[in-house]
Amino acid sequence: MNRNLYFSKWIVSIFFLASTLYFFKTSLERKEGIKSENIITTLPHRDTLSSKIQPEENPNNIPDEVYSTLEYILKYQKPPDGYVGGRKFYNREKKLPLKDFTGQILSYKEWDIHPKSSHKNRGAERIITDSNLNAYYTKDHYKTFIKIKI
Repeated sequence: MNRNLYFSKWIVSIFFLASTLYFFKTSLERKEGIKSENIITTLPHRDTLSSKIQPEENPNNIPDEVYSTLEYILKYQKPPDGYVGGRKFYNREKKLPLKDFTGQILSYKEWDIHPKSSHKNRGAERIITDSNLNAYYTKDHYKTFIKIKI
């Protein structure tokens, strides 16, 4: 009987902790005024970022170049040769979270998806990474973001 009581208390404690963290996170998001309509969705977890995605796994049609570039960035903490990236992104419009669920202020970096070319501009597509290793894709130069779950 003691074992069952211990197990029940353990389950209740875990549930309480998870509920508290969820409540804290959502109330912090409301307090910080994060515009959730600007963050479209979270994609399914991928074991290998650069592997081919099936259409049903990529509802937002994120180009494969985004995943291969992000994989390089996460592995080497720098942009691939010939790419621009690693500069501070200020999140001035506050379309991305300002703090994480623990209250820590997030910092952001921006990364180009395509190599720099002297014959054309850099385009509108970017990857944004935060200090907690979350990643976002924007195809319209920071107007909307798609969160990429890594």
